[in-house]
Amino acid sequence: MKNISLFLSITLFSILILTGCTRTSPPTTLYSLWVDPVDSGTSEESDVSIGINQVVLADYLKRSNILVRQTDHKLNVSSTNRWAGSLEDQLNTAIAINIGKAVKTKKIFVEPVPSGMDLSYYVSVRIVAFDGSADGTTTLHAWWGVYDSSRQLIAHDVFSAHEQAEIGSDIYESVVAAQSKLVEKLCIEIGASLK
Repeated sequence: MKNISLFLSITLFSILILTGCTRTSPPTTLYSLWVDPVDSGTSEESDVSIGINQVVLADYLKRSNILVRQTDHKLNVSSTNRWAGSLEDQLNTAIAINIGKAVKTKKIFVEPVPSGMDLSYYVSVRIVAFDGSADGTTTLHAWWGVYDSSRQLIAHDVFSAHEQAEIGSDIYESVVAAQSKLVEKLCIEIGASLK
């Protein structure tokens, strides 16, 4: 009888262990900022060359998880919705492409700039807030500066804007789409100082 009880106990324990190990975690969804690299404008290309310094992110943004603001003081960190790669790299790329479109130049370089290359301007951006809320309101607060070829500051400002996401079935996709639009608006403002 003891052998049967021991056998049943081991079998039951093994079944419980196996069912616990077979649970699957929810799938991870990856998101990226979208930039349309094609400029629909018809004017000719500028000869301006621009170096984009590495974007500096607020510490709370240095993560792969996408954040959704719940209140003014509370952020929800999603465990299954993540940036497709580094947010910093995505912002560097998006800013470079969008400023290139705004200034109508293809001579855009993300730091480090190849040695011996003289550029017309350098652009620095510090992102201090970049998130969305459950109701679709997205926010971008950034400080930016433009420097001439000798690295003297010639223009700077604080950019602060909100974009209302078109909420669909995926709140995260809607927020990231609105964030992409905010980055484009930031770059249009910076580009205006380069003309």
